[in-house]
Amino acid sequence: MSSDSSSRNSPQTFWGIFCALGASFCFATLDTTSQLIGMAAPIVMVQWLRYLIQTLSSVVVIAQAREFKGLRITKPALHITRGLMMLVTTALGFTSLRYVPVADVTAIVMLTPLVVTIASARLLGEHVPPLRWLLALGSFCGVLIVIRPFSHAFEPVVLLVFLLVAVGAAFQLLTAYMMRTESASHTHLASGVTGFIVMSCAVPFFWQALPLRIWALIAVVGLAASTGHLLLNMAFKRVNASVATPYLYAQLGFAAIGGWLLFGRVPDAWGWLGMALVAVCGIANAWVLMRENRASSMSPAS
Repeated sequence: MSSDSSSRNSPQTFWGIFCALGASFCFATLDTTSQLIGMAAPIVMVQWLRYLIQTLSSVVVIAQAREFKGLRITKPALHITRGLMMLVTTALGFTSLRYVPVADVTAIVMLTPLVVTIASARLLGEHVPPLRWLLALGSFCGVLIVIRPFSHAFEPVVLLVFLLVAVGAAFQLLTAYMMRTESASHTHLASGVTGFIVMSCAVPFFWQALPLRIWALIAVVGLAASTGHLLLNMAFKRVNASVATPYLYAQLGFAAIGGWLLFGRVPDAWGWLGMALVAVCGIANAWVLMRENRASSMSPAS
């Protein structure tokens, strides 16, 4: 009994962490590409195509898994709420990236996993040992080193990013709660349909001709966002929110690489120090998690 439980738990944990890291990469790609688009396209058009791609990709995933016969939306109000929250987060994200450098946006958004880790213990009843609280605090300190909020004049537009953190944390908590009973692919489809319906009502008033290059970048945004949120759902389906969210800090490293490749921006020494602290805390968290899994698998035998 103990060995079976252990063998099931280990692969689930591995794939949950893998999905969280994949989501981090997709979200970094989303932010970097969004800054490339800049002011070249209306936000409504970008979001409309992004939700169209999410809806179509969800249909493909469900069709390949042959889950249409078992398609069920047991809590429609929660699915609609989640879809609207996703809509708000993407709107805030695109708007912030038009006025705030992508590195600063990413660093501030990295406060979201910390908020989720704390709130998951309070609201979802998940057990978070003291050492993992300390590691979450260490990750937060790494974010502060990267962003250095008092090193330059504060601009009110940065408040948009902090609002994004608040809504994003609530979105992730709702996702973690829903993943206890709902299908990840069905939830992804419901959120995509919600956003697509809302944006379809608005897009005729903002439509304009765009160059092929901008359409291609918007398509990348849609694919990255859709894949990222699907992977996030799958991560929360396999592991607790407090386990998955620390690995979302990897988005900092992916964003730094993207900024270097596309904009020629290389983090300074303080930036690398902050990201190293985040990485060390993430590795330490994985080690603590491994010890917890080993202890829990041995406890029934005793």
